[in-house]
Amino acid sequence: LPTANQQLMTLKIIWGAMLASICIYGFVLNSKIQGFQADAETEIEPFQQSAIFIPLMAVAVVVFFLSLFLPKFLYKQANASGEQKNPLASEKERLSPPGDLTKYFSPFVIRFAMTEAVGIFGFVLGHLTHHMEPFFILGALSVLGFSMCFPTLANIQKIFDWYTVCGPIILISLTI
Repeated sequence: LPTANQQLMTLKIIWGAMLASICIYGFVLNSKIQGFQADAETEIEPFQQSAIFIPLMAVAVVVFFLSLFLPKFLYKQANASGEQKNPLASEKERLSPPGDLTKYFSPFVIRFAMTEAVGIFGFVLGHLTHHMEPFFILGALSVLGFSMCFPTLANIQKIFDWYTVCGPIILISLTI
């Protein structure tokens, strides 16, 4: 079984690769749009007038907010069954920091994927409307989402509510 540091490093690599992919989408889209505009003989309509703009933008925003809450919900559902299996777990075991991050791995990767999907929606909208603005908006939202979930032990604990229960206790014990 990998150590917590190895698991964190794996999450950081996945996080970095998915964040870098947003930048790559931007470069690809920019070159595609510049090529299209050079070849276009007609005027390109404003991107907001595209029939697909508002529905895809709305779906992207919903996916962004789901990325904040769905992984936490999935984690709680998975651990609720674990708590029922071991109701005699001591208070210390239930409140201890996660040494094995395996139970956090899948929800975190789901969060990464949903956050990247927001940028992909921007890429698709930019491709369909031949404008960079939808990508800039949704790409920035995606980067914001990635910045909120950088995989550190403190962030994992905060995201999955362990920090809200134990954080003040640990801070007090560290100062003593």
